[in-house]
Amino acid sequence: MNQELPNDVSIEIAIVGAVIRYPSKFNDIAKYIVTDKVWYDTRCKILWNILSGMIKRREHIDLMTVTSTLDEGNYLNGVDSLFIIDCTESCGTEGTLEIYAKKIYEKYLLRLVVESAKEIEEKAMDNKIDALDVLVTAHTSIGELINLRPDSNFDINDALGDAIESIQNTDKLLIKTGFVNVDKFAGG
Repeated sequence: MNQELPNDVSIEIAIVGAVIRYPSKFNDIAKYIVTDKVWYDTRCKILWNILSGMIKRREHIDLMTVTSTLDEGNYLNGVDSLFIIDCTESCGTEGTLEIYAKKIYEKYLLRLVVESAKEIEEKAMDNKIDALDVLVTAHTSIGELINLRPDSNFDINDALGDAIESIQNTDKLLIKTGFVNVDKFAGG
């Protein structure tokens, strides 16, 4: 029984379209695209690589500039101006892009789980392998998959923004020095 591996091509299309429409959001998306294998749809993978190259070269990104970079190989794989337009029309809003990126990353992880489970099954079905070896392999594989998930790291920009907002919105004196003029200046 051949089942299709986990994927969501419509979200993949929305993500590459979003990079064209909102190039400044590239880094928010890129942290989830850790490998080309995150992409299930070949057209999206090709377009992502084109866009990544343009970002690295600091080229302007819009419908015209992206379309002008296409070559014969791209067209043969279905990446043409119509596909690019479809992507940009499906991209959603700026606020949803990181959510979409997380979703396709999770689909990628699910595909890895399926591959890992198949390998574990093959080893378990081999009567010559020790059961403990199979269990250790399964444990290791699952642990590696868990470690692949991006965690929520400390973001200095968010922390500074929160601190500044907190200072601006407070009426309290934060630091008291005992010197009236310094207290007024330092907010203390």
